[in-house]
Amino acid sequence: MDILAKQVNDYLKKEYELNFQYDEGKSEFYFSIDMDHVCLEVRIICREEDKQVLLLAYMPFKIPKSQYMPVLRLINKIQMDNLDSVCLFINEDCNKLMSQSTLNVGSDFRIDKEVFRYTFCPLLNILDDHFVELLKILSNDDDNQNIQDEITNLTSLSAQNDPEAQYLLGIKYYKGEDVEQDMERAINFWEASLSNGREATRATLHDCIEDLTQKVNEASHSQDYETASFLQRLIARCDSLLNSTQTKSD
Repeated sequence: MDILAKQVNDYLKKEYELNFQYDEGKSEFYFSIDMDHVCLEVRIICREEDKQVLLLAYMPFKIPKSQYMPVLRLINKIQMDNLDSVCLFINEDCNKLMSQSTLNVGSDFRIDKEVFRYTFCPLLNILDDHFVELLKILSNDDDNQNIQDEITNLTSLSAQNDPEAQYLLGIKYYKGEDVEQDMERAINFWEASLSNGREATRATLHDCIEDLTQKVNEASHSQDYETASFLQRLIARCDSLLNSTQTKSD
């Protein structure tokens, strides 16, 4: 064990009472440390040829590539507020959020205990302090994926003439829930749902007419006659569907 590694070894054991593994060939320490919110993976690399000790801490889970941009925005926000000499970045080899600090030593290779502490502790704290924010970003990705899976599933069932899926897609497009709002497309789905035997969709078309009539009045009041005309066409379409299906049932 070289001079730098020996000092790091003593600090980790005596000052922090940590259990660790040491790779003598790489002059590298490996260990995990429990913080207030998260257990971090830590590496400390001793480089006598560069007179440096490189400290790295990793979050214990991978970041989906779809979430790189919001995580990078979080990193920029943290770095702007952070006065410590800690760098944050996404390690693309393992897709994990990392913090990094470098401790430089003099020609005597002596590591001051306080300097080591001021380098080591912020490295860990910066990840622990922002763990909840990162978790929110990643949970949003899970929510978005679940939403996308639901839309894909409903679209697939709708293509197979499933009337319930067609009805539900109509609701989503009418309200703009999880999809871009398209009331005309919503009525198309309800037409298909009704044609495939879901009689309860008739009540939805009646509710749609009432809602659209109120929207027409609001558009007319604000002199938005183009919108009012478009909504009137949708009302006529709903009326036509109700009348045609009523005629068929009679």
